[in-house]
Amino acid sequence: MVRQLVARSGPGGNLWRPAVNTPASGAGLTARRRSSSREPLAGLFADVIRDDWCVLFDFDGPLCDLFSAPPWAVRRKRRTVRATRALKSVVLRYGAELPPLEDPHDPHELFRKVLDRLGAARGPGHPGLGDALHVCLDDQERKAARTARPTPGAAEAVELIHELGLRLAITSNNSAAAIRGYLDRLGLLHYYGTRPGTRGAYAAGPVVIGRSDDHEQMKPEPHCLLRAMERHGAVPANSLLIGDSESDIKAARAAGVTVCAYARDEEKYEQLTGAGADFTISHLSEITDALKAAAGRH
Repeated sequence: MVRQLVARSGPGGNLWRPAVNTPASGAGLTARRRSSSREPLAGLFADVIRDDWCVLFDFDGPLCDLFSAPPWAVRRKRRTVRATRALKSVVLRYGAELPPLEDPHDPHELFRKVLDRLGAARGPGHPGLGDALHVCLDDQERKAARTARPTPGAAEAVELIHELGLRLAITSNNSAAAIRGYLDRLGLLHYYGTRPGTRGAYAAGPVVIGRSDDHEQMKPEPHCLLRAMERHGAVPANSLLIGDSESDIKAARAAGVTVCAYARDEEKYEQLTGAGADFTISHLSEITDALKAAAGRH
């Protein structure tokens, strides 16, 4: 079994405790990665800085709460309900059946299950439904991005990663247009393409890899991670994904990328640690602090 250290915030700063993952969760990791997973977060980011890693961010969660607006908790539920309801209307308009959902207010679950049914169906099916679902979900996410709540500490972490000359990209199951709109609104879009200094070539234009036209390429498939690394000329052994879901962890494993999981609460923390994250944090400031420690800043 692979023993790991995971980060937790406490009154005295970051606390570290061992976590145990199943052998499957470590599949595909190099020996160097296994040893580095025992180091504190600052040790990971010392490697990131020294070896010029590429840092990949998931969008909804690590960077923002996409469907949230004041008052946060109440409005988020209403907005996910609204987005799911809009998708259901499209499905019914095309005469298709609604699939059973584990979360009745998760628009992505509905989106994927309907498209899975269409792909598995024989015969003419429901022509145009797939395209209509893509358009509807893109529209709902673009609207939500206009007022999405930034994740505390995310902007500071991104700015420091960029300042240190590291490559940045976004790899997400959300609409690329929604992501770009959000980043542009906050003045953060340029961080994901250009690099200060002369540490090597960088991608032309921001590297924002959103939802593919082929829903089967969404995470947990590694497609968006592989595309982002290709754009940056990066390799999996020197790439890090910061995500907040089991699908992020599975995609990182499939791509051979180290994964740092962000958990908003204790339940999520235990879930993502158990799913095999190399590191787990409860606040994005932990990344900023680790980067400063690794770079010798105070």
